[in-house]
Amino acid sequence: MERWEEILAYWFGTGEDAGRDRSPFWFGRGREVDGEIRAAFAGDLERASEGRLREWTATARSRLALILLLDQFSRHIHRDSPAAYSQDPAAQQLSIEGIGRGLDRRLDTAERMFFYMPLMHAEDIDLQTRSVHCFRQLVEDAADEAERALAQGSLEHALAHRELIDEFGRFPWRNSVLGRANTQAETRYLAKRG
Repeated sequence: MERWEEILAYWFGTGEDAGRDRSPFWFGRGREVDGEIRAAFAGDLERASEGRLREWTATARSRLALILLLDQFSRHIHRDSPAAYSQDPAAQQLSIEGIGRGLDRRLDTAERMFFYMPLMHAEDIDLQTRSVHCFRQLVEDAADEAERALAQGSLEHALAHRELIDEFGRFPWRNSVLGRANTQAETRYLAKRG
């Protein structure tokens, strides 16, 4: 098994589990999985951030593994550090280029969701708009109700992210980690958010 295949197997599961909604694992375990990902994949993230895994850009699935390293795994490995977001531009570029080449269309619903995730993480309204477009298409392309529910949940998150960027131009919850001062509006938003 290629290393990029191991990354996909870890994230999406194997056997009957593969490609199914694993939202509790992806979004519910947070800090619990940080150490696990750090131990298993920190070296891969380092190689990716240094541009030493460019050959992974050739296919849809290997590109997705690279996107996961730079977008998702970086957040687990470097939680509460500016480094958590330092690979966002590279992940966004990989996503945009892959979409332009139609690579995203070769993936299943769950995989496409993470192929588009760097756009949802962007502090850029144009990329946010593109994110919403991609997730709307994902809903339309869903093959069954389970896929549609997964895609619809992602679309709702994409819409909420775009609304925040439209309002603030950035994600207020990143301010403390990135050393940015909150505006009064951001302080009120963060207080309501809890």
